[in-house]
Amino acid sequence: MFSAEFCRREGIVSCEHRADLPSKKNKVSLYRLQMAGEGEKHWVVKRFAAAERCKKEAEILAVLKAAGVAVPRLIFAAENYLILEYIAGRTLLAWLEETEEIQEGQLQTGPEPVAEQLSDWLVSCYAALDKAYGEPQILWDVQLRNFLLADRLYGLDFEECKRGRPETDIGRLFAFILTYHPPFTACKFGFVAALRASLALRLPLSWQLVADEITREFTRMQKRRPHFRLPGESGGLVEQVRRLLY
Repeated sequence: MFSAEFCRREGIVSCEHRADLPSKKNKVSLYRLQMAGEGEKHWVVKRFAAAERCKKEAEILAVLKAAGVAVPRLIFAAENYLILEYIAGRTLLAWLEETEEIQEGQLQTGPEPVAEQLSDWLVSCYAALDKAYGEPQILWDVQLRNFLLADRLYGLDFEECKRGRPETDIGRLFAFILTYHPPFTACKFGFVAALRASLALRLPLSWQLVADEITREFTRMQKRRPHFRLPGESGGLVEQVRRLLY
């Protein structure tokens, strides 16, 4: 994977492919490297199908890193792949799934601490992008798989960033949270409620626009997922979501 010149420049003695990491859009691989005089390092190589997406992600990573937002360090950028710092942790989706698996009666904390971390990260991200581009930018791909809990919360995957209102991201994020399997559970509603409460203190959001985006995302889900169904009367579910937001 790494050229001889690159290895000499970076002080890489040897490298070993360790695993292919989950990704729906790109080929993402983890490598273990033996460094001259520095022990081991682990890097992620992310290969893109389109060069413009690779360029966009490198650009956004640089903006966010410079602003102090928690993202992986960009080590090297080529035309169609990036080499990134590997951060060991678990995705927010894994955290949510594990939270729901905790047996009744076990001591557990509520969703508020994680909701606070995610809220803080989103606010910092939007502020950094707004300052860099002079107008509001959104992530668009706000799946919980793209947030990593480690020593702190990190954001991942920025190739779909574009101009837009934060309400679009927040509405999509809430729709995704509510519909992860199993969908529409009390745990998921609780996480959305905690995140809504935290964001309300930090961002001047229109909750009407957030609710409208949730409804649009539910409609998109029904079109792209043949087996996806909203429980009961969809109007009743949408009304429940609106009550949660307002």
